[in-house]
Parts: sequence; C-alpha cells; structure tokens
Amino acid sequence: YNFSTTPVVVLYGLKDNKVYISNDLGENWNLSLTALTNNSIRTIHFPTNNTGYAGGKKFAALNDARIYKTTNAGLSWDTVPLISRAEVMTIYFTDINNGYASTLLRILKTTNGGQSWDSVHNISGSGNSYYHMEFFDNNNGYLKSSQQIQYTTNQGINWFGAATFYTIFLKNMNEGLGRGVINGSNFL
Repeated sequence: YNFSTTPVVVLYGLKDNKVYISNDLGENWNLSLTALTNNSIRTIHFPTNNTGYAGGKKFAALNDARIYKTTNAGLSWDTVPLISRAEVMTIYFTDINNGYASTLLRILKTTNGGQSWDSVHNISGSGNSYYHMEFFDNNNGYLKSSQQIQYTTNQGINWFGAATFYTIFLKNMNEGLGRGVINGSNFL
C-alpha cells in the first residue's frame, strides 16, 4: 500500500500572453502556452491538474474569440471552436466537462469539455466587462466586473445584480467579505 498523503499542487499563471506552470509551489515556472501571432490570452482556469482552459481573442478585423484547451497538464494545447466573436474575458469550469465563458457580449456554456458552446445569457449593452467568474457547483456562481457583481442559481441562465462592489471575496453563495455600496450607502 502507498499511504502517501502529499498532494500534488500545480500552480498556473498568466503573463504577457503566455501561460506558465509550476509543479514545485512556485520555485520554478515553465512556459506552457504562448498565444498565437496576433492573439491575446486574458484568462486561464484548470478544473483539474491535467485539464485546463485559456481564453482571449484573435486580433483581426472580426476580433474572433479564442479558447485553448490542454488535457496533459499544459504540455500541449489545442484551440477550441467557439460561437462568439467577442473576446473571452473570463472562463470557469466546475469539472472537466461543464464550463462557462464570459465574453464582451454573452455568457457561453459547455457541457462536453468545450467541444460545443451554447449562449445562455446576453450581456451586451450592460456597460460591464466581467473579468472574474466563479462557480461553487453546477448551479451557483457569480460574475464580477470592476464595480458590480451578478450571481446565478440556475446554471447561468439568469443573472441577478447583487450590489456595487469594489472588492469581494466569496467563500460560497452565502458567505464572503466585500466592500461596496447598496442603495447609496457604503458597507463592509
């Protein structure tokens, strides 16, 4: 029997349109992905140590959205087909199959590891660019812009504005710490 309880910790980081991975708690970083020519990488998320996603856009006349996927801990990456032309601002997967991507225009959802995507919510015209997304399970999650948070309780189909936040850290859907404004009053 092997009773080793030492967990494998993989860290990943994003700098200058490149994804870096560390297997030694940040002592050393290895280049894992460089954006294709005229592409940017804005967001990364690894739901497991082996499977990860990176999102951004291709700088072109149409500004096509771009998602990359790895299934071997960042040794190689493939591009994933996407139904949006707007830049992927943030991406989050609850497991290797179920994930969400927020673009400048809509929220997309996949249930098959990114092989296909459906638009589940239109955010164009909201005036917000959401740069952080997190889900606590398949139903409950939140989106954060520079001053607003929205949450969902039904897999991203409907999103509700919670308040204007300047800083927020959520432990789950019911607990967290934030600083912001509700009805014109500051709160902590």
